[in-house]
Amino acid sequence: MTSAPGLFAAAIARGLVSSGEVLTGRVSVTDQSRSNVVRRIDLDGRPVAFVKSRGAAATLDGDDPIGAEVRVLTALAGVAVVPPLIGGPDTDLWTGAVDGIPLYAVHGTAAHLVAVVRAWGSAVAGLHQAVGVDTLVAQGVPMVARPWVLDPDRLPTSMGEPAVGSPLAVLLDAARSAPVRAIASEVAAGWTADALLHGDLGAANVIVEDSAAPLVRFVDLEGAGLGPPEWDLACALDTLGGLVRQWGCPDVVPAFVAGYRAGGGRGSVDPAHLAIRALVSGWQGAAGLLVRGDLAGAGAEARIHLERSRHWMVVWQRGIARSAEPAVGAPETRERGAA
Repeated sequence: MTSAPGLFAAAIARGLVSSGEVLTGRVSVTDQSRSNVVRRIDLDGRPVAFVKSRGAAATLDGDDPIGAEVRVLTALAGVAVVPPLIGGPDTDLWTGAVDGIPLYAVHGTAAHLVAVVRAWGSAVAGLHQAVGVDTLVAQGVPMVARPWVLDPDRLPTSMGEPAVGSPLAVLLDAARSAPVRAIASEVAAGWTADALLHGDLGAANVIVEDSAAPLVRFVDLEGAGLGPPEWDLACALDTLGGLVRQWGCPDVVPAFVAGYRAGGGRGSVDPAHLAIRALVSGWQGAAGLLVRGDLAGAGAEARIHLERSRHWMVVWQRGIARSAEPAVGAPETRERGAA
């Protein structure tokens, strides 16, 4: 990880700030709360760049989030919904600042929230269609990582095996249950390179330029890659599940889907993906709270997402049952060999 003086020197070399601005104290570096090491470079209190370095979890798992994000952002050069790369190859990732605030910080009237979320749906559709799959493959963009719930017996090293009875163990037990394994099998079978996914559409990764006509952009594309668009939609809708509680505005859920459809998005809202995503989000949320020593909060987070996953499992099972029913008024099946 580059030191603060090294970041100042690199920012000067990239033309983001001048040596005089550094020497007079107008340039600062601030740590950001992210899974990898991210620092924000400010000039006179305004962000000019973000610098990402490989974090501990990625190191443990043998992942290369910096190289992966560089490939994705290179392929998306000029696409308005993602930040631009700054400078050439480096051990760190440098991206331009994106104007706006995180989605979780947005507030206002119900009409305004609906407009913001509709713009979010449209932006997701734009990302999914920004570059053709064949072009992305040719540029080395990988498949998006499969969620751990699809293979819960082989966890990433950074996750480890949680203590029995802990909130994380409860989530892991659910992932290893027969009903979830059945859903996971269906999701795994459809894990194909259909579009470029963001991979983690949490509220911190969705940046809103909060104006009369909101603009939405995405940051932290380290988990981006090729995959089924249903996964991004499941992540976004799971995020909205938490925001509905915060905002008290259930209309944002259909508004997101409407925005995605209006933007030409071809993915579908799939209960199987939603059931899997709820467990992934539950682990992320509970693990973060446990790191901060909030056992009660972690337990509550796990319970919320377990209930959410169970809800979508029921919806999925009903769909399976309906598909197995004979169509009303369908013609009788002819016997083999009949005319």
